[in-house]
Amino acid sequence: MRAARRAIGLAGVNAEESLQRALAEAHGDERKLAPALTFLAYTRRFTASVAALAIACHVADGTTAAALEPFRQTAVATLEDLARALDEGRAPAPLPSIGKQLGEAQLSDLVRARVDRLARQVRTLHDAVARMVPSAVA
Repeated sequence: MRAARRAIGLAGVNAEESLQRALAEAHGDERKLAPALTFLAYTRRFTASVAALAIACHVADGTTAAALEPFRQTAVATLEDLARALDEGRAPAPLPSIGKQLGEAQLSDLVRARVDRLARQVRTLHDAVARMVPSAVA
């Protein structure tokens, strides 16, 4: 987990520097950069939320990982599509019902709240990517 957090931290710093250069060169309407600002902020929030969920899962019993697997699969697939959409300059695929996969799973209130927060953050990231790509229709 430490190596992954360090890698995302370094990528975030690099993205922040690039965004600062873009803001300096924007000469005019900076609103076009708002989705990128949102994406950067929510990437950081998402990283922190994943770390918080990992900690919460360590204090729970072993059934938590299995119960969270459908959510994890949906979140990973969505994030991978967002990365590809940005690389390819296309709109992301329609957002699946993220967060609904938990159903009646027996999770602590803390774990459920952290997963709900992650689901909201994935939805915000999806919206930001959709707004970044000119051909995207939200």
